[in-house]
Amino acid sequence: MKKISLLAAAGLCSLMFAACSDSGSSADPVIPKGTQCANGITTACATGTWSFIGLENADGLMREGFDYTVNPAKLTFLSDGTFSFENAPSTTNLGACLLSDSDGVMYGTWEVVEGVLNMKPNSTCVKSSNTPFTPDIKVEGGQVKMKLGYGNLLFTYSEGLEMTIRSNYSETFTISAN
Repeated sequence: MKKISLLAAAGLCSLMFAACSDSGSSADPVIPKGTQCANGITTACATGTWSFIGLENADGLMREGFDYTVNPAKLTFLSDGTFSFENAPSTTNLGACLLSDSDGVMYGTWEVVEGVLNMKPNSTCVKSSNTPFTPDIKVEGGQVKMKLGYGNLLFTYSEGLEMTIRSNYSETFTISAN
């Protein structure tokens, strides 16, 4: 009888410890970026560091001279509503301008409202006004691809090719879907 009581008490204690350790966990489950972006742009989808791979047309072809897949720039959206864009390709007017700035990084603010990504850069290298994007987002394999543009380019301004680029290409970013 004594053994049964001890075993019952030991079993009860182990259940209590297991229950306490499960309920005491405050870590939220990690939701993959592919899931966060499955229904388009949201704050959760945008938050993170994206690789700027260049200018892509509707057929998925990169524009010559604007293919940065080997050495992508980085666009980071922080949860506090700020963004930074760094390592802009020096082949663009923006890249050359940012390299002449003190740290070569463009900063700004951002928010997502009803499926529209609003970005406002704080840089003398681009117009400092709110730029709205309705990004085209696709989960492809292990990556999420976000295209900003067709008509609105923020990071690859080039005077000589501006209208051709704006009409036919989008700035394309990727992030891991996992």
